[in-house]
Amino acid sequence: MLNKEAPLIYDAYKVSIDGLPCTVRECRVSAMPYNRVFPGKDRQRPRNQTELAGLINFYSDKPVQMQISVDYDFSTAVLRPTAKGIIPEINGRKLIFTLPKPGSYVLELDGWHNCLHIFFRAPRPVDEAKEATMLFGPGIHIPGKIELHSGDRIYIDPEALVYGGFIGKDVRDVEIYGGGIVDGSWEERVLEHAYMPYTVSNFKFYNSTNIRIDGITVLNSACWTMSFFGCSDIDIANMAIVGQWRYNTDGIDLCNCQKATIRDSFLRTFDDTIVLKGIDRCMDGAYPGWKTGSNVEDITVTGCVLWCGWGRACEIGIETSAPEFRNICFQDCDIIHFQQVAMDIQNGVNALVHDVVFRDIRVEVQADTLPSMMQHSEKEYSPAPGMKEEQFLIFSDNHQFVWHTLNEHGNRTEFAITKNVLFENIQVILEENAVMPYCWIKSLSPDYPFGVHTIRNLTVNGKRIEKFEDLPQADIGRPGAVSPQVIVE
Repeated sequence: MLNKEAPLIYDAYKVSIDGLPCTVRECRVSAMPYNRVFPGKDRQRPRNQTELAGLINFYSDKPVQMQISVDYDFSTAVLRPTAKGIIPEINGRKLIFTLPKPGSYVLELDGWHNCLHIFFRAPRPVDEAKEATMLFGPGIHIPGKIELHSGDRIYIDPEALVYGGFIGKDVRDVEIYGGGIVDGSWEERVLEHAYMPYTVSNFKFYNSTNIRIDGITVLNSACWTMSFFGCSDIDIANMAIVGQWRYNTDGIDLCNCQKATIRDSFLRTFDDTIVLKGIDRCMDGAYPGWKTGSNVEDITVTGCVLWCGWGRACEIGIETSAPEFRNICFQDCDIIHFQQVAMDIQNGVNALVHDVVFRDIRVEVQADTLPSMMQHSEKEYSPAPGMKEEQFLIFSDNHQFVWHTLNEHGNRTEFAITKNVLFENIQVILEENAVMPYCWIKSLSPDYPFGVHTIRNLTVNGKRIEKFEDLPQADIGRPGAVSPQVIVE
């Protein structure tokens, strides 16, 4: 089905690139970290907890000059990631700056609200559509749920807007690519459970292998944005996950998956941003063909820009129902905003988590981060005066995930073990009046001691941390917690 109506334009910004006008599209994002347990289909997240922002997609193989006019007065302009060192030149309501190479950027004027997301991509192959088995050309398409088959090649033209969601069960060798937009606003979530295929969201795969998704902009998911259950050989590249504002809109969830790469992508989410999970105890006997006993292993996340609007940015857990999590690496990523935790291991069930690396991670910390609050009534978001977000740079413990660890008598039965974790070349960029985030590395039971955690070359505004005690330590009210050996080099 094809509808020729034009997509909505965000008119707060007028953008030209090397003198050529560029369309600014509208996207809806979360305006505040105000969350609740999913209250059911008749009580979706209200729009007054959201706001509009802009996004642009364009392609070039050389540096580009950006000229932007804004329809309101402003005094400050920040282009993130700030580690790129690009400072916009301000002239009244106009800005000029040069982007030296492809990447994902965010322009913020007087703070992060109503920002402009900038997705600068390298040119795509001119003939990549010729292998497609399904093609979405320029225009608006409303297919709804799309069930995938082995060997599918789905091409989404850069000028296509697809109101739909893709689901693959027991499929092999599937590619979805091309540069267009997939919008999940056609679907309404009706059940709390995120593991089962009740909700399609934008992309969902079960028991599948050799999956490639490349170059798609993803908006308005009904639940977890991109999720993979019991899958292997996954390549996710050049994605722009933005406009995620509904409850539990995680970015990418890899559940009991192996051999996966997430690279060169932007993710802004209203829940955890990139998450590795083990869910054997929920899926065994519940989902047909689920292969109990699969590890989470050989996972690489590299070259990504992350904005976490609730929860954790780079996360393992809290569901860790798998034999092992191993050979996992988050590297060369910019965390430009986060709420509770930047780098997180919540070993909440029974896995042995080991050989995990966080390397070359740049973490930006702002003074205007709003405090996270849980909503328990219809009361509007209203933090107490002076209330601040309690942020963690590093979090590693084994607090139990109750869905998985309670026996029939309601007693906690086990803790899990984490060891051989490396945090290397971590740069914390504390902005003016921002507070240094905490660190928490502890096992909650002396009978389940953690192994070594190493922090190597962690700097705060360029100053190297020499010992663990120089990092703020939090007391989060978990009695009996035991610290492992933490080596600072």
